[in-house]
Amino acid sequence: MSQSGNRNPSPVIGAGVRVRGNITGAEDLVVDGRVEGRIDLRGSLTVEREGVVEADIDAETVTVRGEVAGDVVASGAVHVLAGARVRGQVRAPRVSLADGARVDGGVDMHVELPSELTDRRER
Repeated sequence: MSQSGNRNPSPVIGAGVRVRGNITGAEDLVVDGRVEGRIDLRGSLTVEREGVVEADIDAETVTVRGEVAGDVVASGAVHVLAGARVRGQVRAPRVSLADGARVDGGVDMHVELPSELTDRRER
């Protein structure tokens, strides 16, 4: 009975839930509990304030309000919000760090330059 244009709510790993292993999928995911392993999504991942992720992450967009221990790779963007902590490498074309956010590791915002710009550099 959904109306056209309405999306189903994102699956949630609740505050009292602990998951060990690999998570893969094509949907968005919200983590309010604890995940240990690896996360591969074609959607977005949100780690809420009480969420703890001890995993390497590969997703379209990653938003961290809680804690992540592992490398974070996003094809779109990574947002580390106030009070959040990431321990590991962060790699995405767009990375935003709010005041009070903490990243213990490197940030790589590798962007493919248009050929016109790379041709000019080689001259």
